[in-house]
Amino acid sequence: MGSTTGTSNEYRENQLRFEALPLLLRTDYYVKILPTETQLNGKWLISYGQIIADPICDKIDDLIKSHFKKISHDASGWDTLYLDPNDNRLWELTYPESQLQGAGPPQLRLVSPEDAQRKYGLSLPLKILS
Repeated sequence: MGSTTGTSNEYRENQLRFEALPLLLRTDYYVKILPTETQLNGKWLISYGQIIADPICDKIDDLIKSHFKKISHDASGWDTLYLDPNDNRLWELTYPESQLQGAGPPQLRLVSPEDAQRKYGLSLPLKILS
């Protein structure tokens, strides 16, 4: 067991690690997104004076690199639209804390085809090339 004299930051850090444990143990955690999931919010944690990505950031990164299909990006180049080939849902990658160095942690959220059409200027239905 850890020391009882730790700071409140150390306590919160350990609490976050404990809360993330079930996520890390979930089967196929990094390659699948659950049908009930509609938004994933990454967070940055401080561990031993270093900023590290939480498991949700890792999940987002893995989904966009090895599972989702990139469809488009907005005029700024920061927001990106992806398609989940398993269920054809559209997902938008954004950085809501972009004022932070490195654009901040990522957020992946479900978007409707109509919202995607409006923001990204796409024709519906989408025709995805393999």
